[in-house]
Amino acid sequence: MMKKGIIDGWKKITIKEIRCLGHLFKFLFLGGNMKPKFKIYKHIADISHSNNGWTKELNYVSWDDREPVYDIRTWSSDHTEYGKGVTITQGEMKKLQELIKDTVVF
Repeated sequence: MMKKGIIDGWKKITIKEIRCLGHLFKFLFLGGNMKPKFKIYKHIADISHSNNGWTKELNYVSWDDREPVYDIRTWSSDHTEYGKGVTITQGEMKKLQELIKDTVVF
């Protein structure tokens, strides 16, 4: 019976797990600033406005220097703060556009 080596016992790590480890590293060693960096390449539309001055928007945004994605979320009026949202890739946006075109809104 062969003894199992350290490398044999390693688990394959997914990209998502690597990103989580990167966030943990930032939190532990860089002062805990966990807010991702973003750049709004294009403001596409305001979807709604709330009484607190925030606006739900559709934008084309890059998060942490990654490939830009379509992004729906609430933003403060000066775009320094943001709420939870959803990111949509170009392929997902094309599919969503097809689905909406063929859907009756009620």
